[in-house]
Amino acid sequence: MSFGAPSHPSSLGACPDDPLDAGPEWTPFDFTLSRFLHATDYERNGTFKLIPHCAKGSWIISQTVGTTPVILGRKLPTTTYVITDRHVVALS
Repeated sequence: MSFGAPSHPSSLGACPDDPLDAGPEWTPFDFTLSRFLHATDYERNGTFKLIPHCAKGSWIISQTVGTTPVILGRKLPTTTYVITDRHVVALS
């Protein structure tokens, strides 16, 4: 999985505590990404949620996959790697 943003969140300045205090340059994605990047590993493991969806496949496969959300860090061991000014994050 990969996500892209037009600019690195650090180029927008310090992340505000409240999204309502953010200026018009902060999109909801920028705000969420910035908070995720600056969180501790424990906080990241408790917030990264996956909502499965089977776009194509047989009825049996789509019923098996389901649509129940899961917080990955609570179900699988997750490791976060280096965050720099140019590269955001790599999860494994």
